[in-house]
Amino acid sequence: MFTFLTSTDYNILPKLKSKDIIIVPMTPLMGTVKRSLGAWTPPPERLETDTEDKIRVAGRVGNPSLIEPIKGSNLLDILISAGGTSSDADLQHIFLVKKLKDGKYRTKVVDLKKYIEDKNFQDIPYVGAGETIYVPEKRKTFLYKAWRGSIDFLKDMMYLISAFTTLYLLSR
Repeated sequence: MFTFLTSTDYNILPKLKSKDIIIVPMTPLMGTVKRSLGAWTPPPERLETDTEDKIRVAGRVGNPSLIEPIKGSNLLDILISAGGTSSDADLQHIFLVKKLKDGKYRTKVVDLKKYIEDKNFQDIPYVGAGETIYVPEKRKTFLYKAWRGSIDFLKDMMYLISAFTTLYLLSR
């Protein structure tokens, strides 16, 4: 999966067929929302039948989805239509993937942050039918990892101190 996310080469993904089953394992990173482990069968009106003429939006956006293209829509318009980007979105490395007529894919990396900072909205790339937009997560810096690690360490220490204190008080 990492290779696909970094290259966006659709040819490395397995081809899905009718009645294939996709299993997404539960992880602690899924948050505190209670989820059913049963299969979800969406109502027919939620199913997309013709996806070739849609724009796919995935990654760190509010609502990853398939969007109807509107003539003259640029990347920013589509991201707004997809519910905006999350706070951890990397706006400097947005991937635009287009399928070419020969079946190959062309990937373009767009620095949307620079367009916005320069107030250069007229040059933001346009997005058309059949294209895919992937907004990756910001890469974690060393300082962030060190800070996050120290917070996790302190939490673990507090749990240990609490447990030892409880054991000490119970033994008295």
